Amino acid sequence: MNHCGYEDVGVLSMVGWRRVIIDEAHNIKNHKSLTAQAACRLCAVSRWALTGTPIHNNLLDMYALLRYVSHQPFLFVRIFVSVCLSLSVWINPVNY
Repeated sequence: MNHCGYEDVGVLSMVGWRRVIIDEAHNIKNHKSLTAQAACRLCAVSRWALTGTPIHNNLLDMYALLRYVSHQPFLFVRIFVSVCLSLSVWINPVNY
């Protein structure tokens, strides 16, 4: 078990990191991928995600990045989707 309480036997997840920086963070855009899940299990005080293409296909790409950086309240996909759906009324030019 690592410092954050995850039961993971990976060597990197057993370290309490001060900062974890992922370059080319669009590689974790699928929040269901093993890579994204492993990145989220790293125990860190702060997390940075560097990418030039945060939204490539849809807004769920952005969810994976927000989840990785532990941005409240978007730790759960259900909350992220409900907020995006409620905002779509405001950003949809048809409704202006």
